[in-house]
Amino acid sequence: QIWQIEDHNHVSAISEMAINCFAFSQDGTTLATGTSGQTIQFWDARTGQLRDELEGHNDSVLAIAFSPTDPKILATGSFDNTVRIWNWTDVSQAPQILEGHSKSVYHVAFSPDGKTLFSAGGDKKIKLWDTGSLAERFTLEGHESVVYFVASTVNQAMVVSRGREPSLRIWRAATPEEVNESQWWQDLLRQP
Repeated sequence: QIWQIEDHNHVSAISEMAINCFAFSQDGTTLATGTSGQTIQFWDARTGQLRDELEGHNDSVLAIAFSPTDPKILATGSFDNTVRIWNWTDVSQAPQILEGHSKSVYHVAFSPDGKTLFSAGGDKKIKLWDTGSLAERFTLEGHESVVYFVASTVNQAMVVSRGREPSLRIWRAATPEEVNESQWWQDLLRQP
């Protein structure tokens, strides 16, 4: 469902397929949805009309994120254990495939500067990818189960993640090192 915030009016209902994830483009005019039908669909956020569709994953799309610095770039994660980087403005262009997770990818997120892509998976791991070279920088390990969410602080000094277990984990973004529970607030406050 798409709603207008100002007047609380319902704009449109979209998609016949099960939607697993969604994100708005930087300019707010496009809503991207990841489906159980292995597709990414792009909807006009004002009218609810389907604009375009990307295919390429081999299983349900579980995660989706637009780059904060390049409005053409979109990242997705899937039950097929891959992360894919798309130029969503050119649907004829094949995605770049990032392999490294041994189980489903449940979340993808870009760092605020767009230089790092984070992926969180069913393999209990968080991977940090360089968006320029698409090389894996390193892997964060320590969760006891599936990792569902990952984000970085605005200054990009820390990475925060949450898995099935009921607590957050805090990591230094520059190294594959978890921050001591009793000191993470101090570490966060010391960052520039």
